[in-house]
Formats: sequence, C-alpha cells, structure tokens
Amino acid sequence: AVRWVLGEISSKNMRGSKMEDVIFGGTDKRKPMSFAEVSLTLDNREDLRAITVVSNVRYSLPLYFAPDYSAYKAFGEHVFGWEPLRIQSKPANWRFEVTGKVSGNGTYELTVIPTRGDSEVVLGTLKLWKRKELMAEVSANKTIKTGGQPATYRFTLNAFEAGTPFHIELEASAPNGNNTTGMIFLRKAD
Repeated sequence: AVRWVLGEISSKNMRGSKMEDVIFGGTDKRKPMSFAEVSLTLDNREDLRAITVVSNVRYSLPLYFAPDYSAYKAFGEHVFGWEPLRIQSKPANWRFEVTGKVSGNGTYELTVIPTRGDSEVVLGTLKLWKRKELMAEVSANKTIKTGGQPATYRFTLNAFEAGTPFHIELEASAPNGNNTTGMIFLRKAD
C-alpha cells in the first residue's frame, strides 16, 4: 500500500500479476469494489515526490477501473445498474440521467438485463423527460429474470434540443424478493 501511494505502477512490485489485483476482491461478508484508494499520513512532506496532495497532511493516489461492458455492446451504452435491495417489493420509479446518450430525434431502445440473482423483476411504465416536460411514455408490464430474455422498450423522440438534460423514469419492483443485480443500456435504433 505504501509503495502504491508513493507512485509505484508495477503490479509485480506490489505482489500482484496485474493492477486489478490491487483492487479489493471481496469476502464472504463484503462485496468487491471497483476502485481502491490508499492514504498515507506523514509528518514531513519534504521527502515526497510525484504524488497527489489532498491536504497538508494527507497524500493520495486513487486507482479506478471502469467495468467492461463489451459483451453488451449490441445493446448500446450503459446508463444504469442496480444491486440487490435497490428494488422494492412495491412498484417504485428508478430515475437515471441519459443526457449525452440521447443524441437527436429518432427511435431509441432501452434494454434491461438482469445479470445475477433469482428474483423476478417486474417492469412497468417508462417515461422520457426533457427537464420537466414528458417527451415519451411507454406503458408495459414486463417480467424478467436472470438467464431469460432481457426487456426492451422502444420510444421515439421528436423534440430533441442539444444541451438539454434528459432523464428516464422506469417503474420497477420485485414482489417475491430483491436479490437481483442488473444493467440498463440505451441505443439509438435508427
């Protein structure tokens, strides 16, 4: 940890075969993390070089690895992910930003893919908002489960405005348990 915070970039020198070995891999009681950070507090900073100075007494060098979504490339760009307990037993709206991923007028597909767990997820109405203006609404009642077919919503946007924030609300619930993990992707269909 001390070598890393002082700028070591060789995973071999930190007893690993690749940099991902530095990231916390999880235990039976704690889930894995997608980032790692080590902080070092010193009395004399005169001897330190090439590190990030966070404050007068704290020095840090964060390392972050973005998840690999290449297996889901056909579904578009990743816009949202959920973990167990995020899904409630009664229908509730998930809200996620899609500014920058909505790139013009046209037809879009939003795909919901459960990746782990055995609880069914019930999906309801999808709404696309431009600021506080409802731009598209798709009413549906779809049930998805890990290993089954993903759920796809198609909607058309005819009033795109560059630089305007867009977000999606999607009604979801897991009436029989909430141990499911999954991802949501958005792509322009035309």
